[in-house]
Amino acid sequence: MDNKTISCPFCFTQSPHGVRICKGCHAKVAYGESPVSVAFLFQFVALALAWLVFSLTGSTPVSV
Repeated sequence: MDNKTISCPFCFTQSPHGVRICKGCHAKVAYGESPVSVAFLFQFVALALAWLVFSLTGSTPVSV
């Protein structure tokens, strides 16, 4: 039997894996959701690739 615990990202209290509410600060515990930093990293990479494509082709994102 595994004795897995998770650490709350807000108060760092250790709670058993599977809880829905943190024992320490009573924050909602969400499983499988990506952190905000990953979303920002993805957005940065997407914008960098778009800039690279537009600079290599000589076009602009909005050609009117």
